[in-house]
Amino acid sequence: MSSLKKIGCKNCGAEVVFDPATQLSNCNFCGSTYEIETAKDESSIEIDGILPFSVTKEDYQRNVYEFLSEGDYTPDDILTSTIFESVTGSYLPMWLYSGKYEGNWSASSGYRRRESYIGRDSNGKAVEKTRTVTDWRPSNGNCNGEYTVFGFAGDNDAIKPTISDYAHGTQFSRGAIKDYEPQYTTGFTMLNFKNNEHDTWDFNSKSRAEALVRASAEARIPGDTFKDFYVEAVYHQNKSLRTYVPFWITTYKYGDEEFYVYMDGTNQDRLQGLRPEDNERKALVKKKFWPGHITLALVLIIVFAVGGIEFDAVGWFLVIAIVVAYGWGFYEKSKIINASKKARQEILETFK
Repeated sequence: MSSLKKIGCKNCGAEVVFDPATQLSNCNFCGSTYEIETAKDESSIEIDGILPFSVTKEDYQRNVYEFLSEGDYTPDDILTSTIFESVTGSYLPMWLYSGKYEGNWSASSGYRRRESYIGRDSNGKAVEKTRTVTDWRPSNGNCNGEYTVFGFAGDNDAIKPTISDYAHGTQFSRGAIKDYEPQYTTGFTMLNFKNNEHDTWDFNSKSRAEALVRASAEARIPGDTFKDFYVEAVYHQNKSLRTYVPFWITTYKYGDEEFYVYMDGTNQDRLQGLRPEDNERKALVKKKFWPGHITLALVLIIVFAVGGIEFDAVGWFLVIAIVVAYGWGFYEKSKIINASKKARQEILETFK
């Protein structure tokens, strides 16, 4: 890779690299505008591969609007805002680790069975009952296989931890990673590599590989349940690869609060985000449950006053009163939330 430019966001500190052809204007980690003329030349970086975008900006925006049309307490006017006009896709720097592992595991395997015993009924009469018991036996074995994990290699202080955590869930086929070509990055930002392969493995990716090994070993444990599980593995790594992985990352504000939406640049089914909430609607819904709370409190006072309650006509009346009061609250809650969702769905149709 050559002829790269490097620029840092003065607001959040994110440092990105880009090809001169890239139309870079906004930091999509915080929304600030870059001053392109302050960009500096960056020395050549050897990039081993890139996972190109396959989800378009239009696909992303459509899915985001659908995401925002959901939620019980999302404000009705959220879809009519202009918060997504400056959407820019980003390539995040990831070390790609692959190889084989060899491990051994041990555990106590539990085998459940039913047994009969003599117990007492409510009248004190001896009766035959059954219960489930677990027999524990030692078990062990080996677990050998292959692993492939990503490790975020950018500046952890420059972006929110939820972004890098989300990035590790990317799934891909081996043929999807391409040799780096500048045209893949045109129109997108690229966060700069900060951490070497050894530090990234030790502080980030090793635990993810261990989780894969653990899951593989647990699947081999016989019995109905297990405890005292232990696994240890040795990793035989292939060459670690500097890889850029695509994501749509948007920062937006609603009122004075900041929110994020992320989407895998290769899979539009992987979307994660935070929606603002209408506190007035939440307060209104809570008020609808006050009759239920008051009814329950009165019933409890009566129960304590008389020293208990029998399920006669009076007892059933009190129970029904509680059910009806809370049932009305849930009915009103459903009506309020459904009206809001309907309003957002109608707005969503105009976007389509």
